[in-house]
Amino acid sequence: MLSKMAMAGRMLDRILTVVMILLMAALAALVIAAVVFRYTGYSLRFYDELAAMLLAWITYYGAALAAIRGQHMATTGIVNRMPQALRVGVCLLSRTLTISFLVILAVMGFRVLDAISGMHMNSLPIMPRSIAQHVVPVGACLYILAELLRLPVSIEEARQGRISASEG
Repeated sequence: MLSKMAMAGRMLDRILTVVMILLMAALAALVIAAVVFRYTGYSLRFYDELAAMLLAWITYYGAALAAIRGQHMATTGIVNRMPQALRVGVCLLSRTLTISFLVILAVMGFRVLDAISGMHMNSLPIMPRSIAQHVVPVGACLYILAELLRLPVSIEEARQGRISASEG
């Protein structure tokens, strides 16, 4: 039977997977539409700004998805060769530093959202800029959640000397 943290991790994985599929489909549809419009001599004036926004969303939500799966880039070879007691300590230090950075990113991201409240996107005036920029604090919070949910697995992997790519 799965622990509650493991079940929450699986649910977060599924939610982020669906979000990523939808974002990738939206970006693909936008690119195809832009190509068709340009081919016919017209241009979607909001294409560049919207495509950049979708790419940012894909980056932040994709990073959280990679974190929950333990597939984020890292240099695990060095950590895996350390003594067991040191591996666990390095794992915990790595998580602490990562989460600390993400807390700062989230706090600053929410401050930016406050600063830009009431502003709208330049090429798509019906869309508030805060919708485009929400991804920084929300993505950081999702990444923190992913790190915390995966922590028991990461500690066990560190004990066994098989730290996944999200460590180090």
